Amino acid sequence: MRYGGFWRRSAASLIDGLVLLPFTALLIYAQGFSKEMGIWLSLPAALLFSSYYIIMHWRYGATVGKRLLSLRVVDEYYEREINFRSALLRGSFYLVFAMIFSYWEIIGFQSIPADQYAHLEWYVRDEIVQSRVPSWSSYVMIASCVWFVISFFTLVMTEKKRTLHDYLGSTVVVRVYK
Repeated sequence: MRYGGFWRRSAASLIDGLVLLPFTALLIYAQGFSKEMGIWLSLPAALLFSSYYIIMHWRYGATVGKRLLSLRVVDEYYEREINFRSALLRGSFYLVFAMIFSYWEIIGFQSIPADQYAHLEWYVRDEIVQSRVPSWSSYVMIASCVWFVISFFTLVMTEKKRTLHDYLGSTVVVRVYK
């Protein structure tokens, strides 16, 4: 059994980012209509992007990027399809961080006067949001970086090339030969 390594999984993530890019652009555009729209779309956007990974792994065993690069997420022990619980646990890290970032965005949007909001370019709104994050946000960012670094080392150092989210969901990423 061959396992999905760093470069192949990184390329799959890049492809998934490109798949989600039109949705990201559409959400940024829609958030520009009004402050209320920006606030109301923040949480669904976070759920949409997290759900993409959870649902794709649960229903199809792979995201679009993984499918294009012949990778599949399977159960660690039996190397068969994963269930919803495993997909949810595997994606829980992304879901938690997406919810936190959504909360920060809502706080930032609320600090912008409604009469100015619609006239601001998206990158100016983003700068304002970033300047309004809570004081504890640096700890969350550090935790995110630590998670990434540990995941990188577990991916390159373990026999089955598993990351932390693979351990959470009891999954492994394998190469699929057609």
